[in-house]
Amino acid sequence: MENGFFLFIFCFSLIFMVPGFIILVVDHHRKKRYQMVTEGKIIRFEDVRTVNSTTNLHPVYEYVVNEKRYCKRGGYISHLNLEVGMPVCIMYNPDCPSQSFIKGYDSKIQKIFGMAFIGIGLFILLMVLIIFLLLMLV
Repeated sequence: MENGFFLFIFCFSLIFMVPGFIILVVDHHRKKRYQMVTEGKIIRFEDVRTVNSTTNLHPVYEYVVNEKRYCKRGGYISHLNLEVGMPVCIMYNPDCPSQSFIKGYDSKIQKIFGMAFIGIGLFILLMVLIIFLLLMLV
């Protein structure tokens, strides 16, 4: 096979790995900004329709920082371990307390996507490397 084909596949694998690294770096910087912790509670769940007409449940939570009450909708929760009225740990940005997320729920999806993209890219790269080495031996 041509070396151009292997170069193409190498670049194709980078198409997956680069966004994966970017997602992980953004997630890391986000966690550094959201350093403060407070207790909040789940006040309700909202049904949110997606483009393919499925419905996802998003928790709505409230918390208090410096005697000011904030109410936010969290990210999609696939496993509902949360209940209305349940206390939750809220991570928030001390410079802008309205920026927050539910610790342990909203923060995982970025890491999962980043690792998945990197894994797919590495798998493609590894398969091409194995094929290239096998062709060199024949």
